[in-house]
Amino acid sequence: MNTTGLQQTDNLQTLGQQVSATSKPLLLMFSQHHCPFCKKLKSEVLEPMLKNPEYRQRLFMRELMIDFGSNLIDFSGKPTTGIDLFELYSMVVTPTIILVDGAGKEVARRQTGVNTVEMYGWYLDQAIDEAVFRLANPAS
Repeated sequence: MNTTGLQQTDNLQTLGQQVSATSKPLLLMFSQHHCPFCKKLKSEVLEPMLKNPEYRQRLFMRELMIDFGSNLIDFSGKPTTGIDLFELYSMVVTPTIILVDGAGKEVARRQTGVNTVEMYGWYLDQAIDEAVFRLANPAS
């Protein structure tokens, strides 16, 4: 059950089209149902971000579950699973947060795991700034 308000996604193609149309990055949190670090990150970092209108204006935020049976559509419209995408992006732990463009290409440094929640928000803000800049200035 999702209690934080962070929406789960099952269709990256449709979401990617929205991202491309607005030139706002997509923050994707790769997560698992029984991951205590995922729950902590959602409640202490992402949920407060979702309540802030500035973040909602700057980017899309979604959760992608990698648990067994997490079927979804990838950025190209093909059926896949959360664990397949997790492996495609060469991830090793949950939570991992990536910022991508409408085609699923990473546009900022990824955030892997949770070490210190107190500093996580700062590092994530730096990655968001980088992603927003790259999408606004594709030639750089």
